[in-house]
Amino acid sequence: MKERIRENLHTTCTKRMDKMSEEFAALFADPVERITGLLSERVEAEMPMTAAVREDWPPCFESAVSELNQGVNVNHVGRVFLAAFSKSVGMSQEQTCSFFANAPDYSADTTSYQVNQIYERDYTPHGCAALKTSARCPVQPGDDRLCDQEWLTHPLKYLRAKQRSRYREVSQAAEEPEVVEDEVESANS
Repeated sequence: MKERIRENLHTTCTKRMDKMSEEFAALFADPVERITGLLSERVEAEMPMTAAVREDWPPCFESAVSELNQGVNVNHVGRVFLAAFSKSVGMSQEQTCSFFANAPDYSADTTSYQVNQIYERDYTPHGCAALKTSARCPVQPGDDRLCDQEWLTHPLKYLRAKQRSRYREVSQAAEEPEVVEDEVESANS
């Protein structure tokens, strides 16, 4: 779907640019160059995307993984969510399949096939509302400050917020001036 949209957008823009006169296009050269420069600076300053570390996992994902690990029969919505979320955060199919190994109805072939289907079709993980409706949200109001935020409507937002927070902490720690030993000694004198 994304690829189709991308191709359609590219085709439409190319056709419109071909119809544009050189004089008209020249009027946009400087502003486009400035915008491109600003965007490239912003991209460089953006937090790098990394695979999710376990501490960043949203409670719904952690719960599904934990339940499967304990041999609990997680419902269909929970299984699809787990596979789609895993793909969204860059986990391999093998890693995702390993989450299901202790499921009571586990079959390596069936699991591999179903996870592969979700990965190939690029499923989007369910949002918070769908997870709550399907009894896949383990969080009660007050359990998790981040989940209590009104803007948090999707587990991927949870993950991104956790990653941003961790990234900010690391960046701030790196920016803090180091205390030189001489300064410490003179302060102690």
